Amino acid sequence: MRQVEGRSEMVGAAADLIVFAFDGSDLAKAAIAEAARQLRPGRQALVLTVWQPYNVGFTPPRAIKMDAAAVDEVRAAAEETAAQGASLAQAQGFEARGIAREAAPTWKGIVEAGWPTCSSAASPRRSVRTRDVPCSSSIGVNRKVA
Repeated sequence: MRQVEGRSEMVGAAADLIVFAFDGSDLAKAAIAEAARQLRPGRQALVLTVWQPYNVGFTPPRAIKMDAAAVDEVRAAAEETAAQGASLAQAQGFEARGIAREAAPTWKGIVEAGWPTCSSAASPRRSVRTRDVPCSSSIGVNRKVA
């Protein structure tokens, strides 16, 4: 980490992408605002809402009635929640996009979305795969997931 104009800046592998695990709560909204305060504007951000049927795990941006067992309804609400988070992040100066990912447990969905697969001759470890985040040499990190 280094200080640039009063902001903390990461240097190295994870410097380009910020992953916000966004559940629509006031704390998640505050986290985006605080990150914008501490980091330089224009950073790439992925706003991720992890969901699963029955145990939804997020707060939709508007009062909607949904059947927690209806996969299509939960997915649509999660996508709307992620879009709201991405909109908040964009308003704070991030180049953000939102995605919704079905996963259980929640941490696994966050890890899989935040660490794209990159080839690495130096590491024989198995990589996490994701379709949602393109791999870039600046964020190419291989992570082993149990």
